[in-house]
Amino acid sequence: MNKLTDLLLSQPLPDAAGQALLFATFFIHFILALTMIGTAVIAYHSLLARRLRGTAGTPSMAGRLLRDFLPLEALVVVWGVAPLLLIQANHTVSFFTAAMIASRYWVLLIVLLVMALFTLDLLAHIFAHREGAPAVGHIVLATAGLTALLAIPGIFCAVLTISENPQFWPTLVRAHNHLDKTLGWYWLARYLHVLGASLVVGAAFHYLRSAQDDGERRRHMLRWIVGGLAYQFVVGLMLLKSIPAPLGGITIAMIALGAAAVLGTFIATLMGVSRPAGGPKEWVLAGLVFAILLPMLLARQSIQDRAYFAVRAIAKRNADEYRSLLRPFQGPALAAYEQKLQTPLQSGEALYNSSCAFCHGTAADGHGPSATELAVPPESLRDVRTTRLVYTRLVRSGVPNTGMSAFSFYSPQQLDAIADYLYRKYQMLGTPPAIPVSITAESEREAAAVWANTCATCHGNGHPTRLGAAFQPQTPDLTVYGMTPKRSFDVITNGYPGTMMRSFGKLPEGTRWGLVKLVSSFRSSHP
Repeated sequence: MNKLTDLLLSQPLPDAAGQALLFATFFIHFILALTMIGTAVIAYHSLLARRLRGTAGTPSMAGRLLRDFLPLEALVVVWGVAPLLLIQANHTVSFFTAAMIASRYWVLLIVLLVMALFTLDLLAHIFAHREGAPAVGHIVLATAGLTALLAIPGIFCAVLTISENPQFWPTLVRAHNHLDKTLGWYWLARYLHVLGASLVVGAAFHYLRSAQDDGERRRHMLRWIVGGLAYQFVVGLMLLKSIPAPLGGITIAMIALGAAAVLGTFIATLMGVSRPAGGPKEWVLAGLVFAILLPMLLARQSIQDRAYFAVRAIAKRNADEYRSLLRPFQGPALAAYEQKLQTPLQSGEALYNSSCAFCHGTAADGHGPSATELAVPPESLRDVRTTRLVYTRLVRSGVPNTGMSAFSFYSPQQLDAIADYLYRKYQMLGTPPAIPVSITAESEREAAAVWANTCATCHGNGHPTRLGAAFQPQTPDLTVYGMTPKRSFDVITNGYPGTMMRSFGKLPEGTRWGLVKLVSSFRSSHP
């Protein structure tokens, strides 16, 4: 029982191993994702610049960049499964709470991902065989694909922002899951910071892939790195100011290291832009970018861990308290259940009382303890007149759209025992008794007319029509399922709540009794 209720607190790995594995997989995924996004942005700029000016970028550069986008997207999608599964397993409560609060956007990820990858893959295919200037349609296609792609990290940033700030969860729920001003600014700064990092990492990736003699392309990528770093610095100040929770010493140290790495990379790449021979050595630039990303992610991890572990500690404490409250009752409850398992339920009455009486009542009158909680009231079994075959089918399969669930776990012998009990005590397996009132010939004619013009629409000639059979719950087959005259009169007069059977209480009383006689005749003629 506790294993089930505490399932979200189960940890597949020790904390240290889980956190190390999560950080390592996320670090690799983050680099791949930044490279992919940066590649798409730079390629889009190349297409747009060629379309507008015809100088700053060529279709061949855009084509090469988009061709690099194809393997990057595959790596990002496949590798992204690992950190996503690990964060769900290690910090289930925090992650799924945030995912549910942002559920409408979380589901939108599927549409955005398909749209972005399909559109940009199509452009890559087009420009693999094209050297001319991009057409307007290409720019529109690229704009749609890039917009969808850039929205994806925005949603991830929103989910992580919510998950790391549990103190805002009640406020978010009361605000119908809309970010307030504090979280909104933090999310925006974080999202813009990620986009800036994508420009730096994407440009660095293509700088490293450029040949030594391709000086112009290398300087072009260096200019992107310089611009991205300047942008990162400004947005980083905005992000630092907007963080809702107080920063710990480790977080501050990592931010300082990252800022120093940004400054060093900015100087190195700026000097490289001004030199005709090219920029820094590949290993130097790779080391500088690594020195930026590592403390950046360690700072984020330290902020995240403080929130995640606090939530998990509270959840575990609550689980322990709940477990201690239940402990005094577990022994007696298990003993009583064990005794019940050992008690043979041979009689139909015992089976009925254990499985049927809580809805249908101990007197089979439809007034069991749970009856008032059901939209479709349980039937009074003492007033039912049906066949053993229909009874068995209803009990084993249940009745859709009602509280009558399937009791398929009972053996045929047990079902027969219940049926025999209900038949012996209430004559359930039989035909309706005689009508207790006198009905005039005129009332019978009026009842026949009402039946033909109204009732037969659903009930036909006792067998339900296609319309009646389509209802949920469907119209009963009156040739094999009837009721006592008194109960039939009550249903005709008041209707049956939760079903399509409405009240016909405005009909004259004699006409209603005439309908009862007509309904009873269907069942009486099919014993």
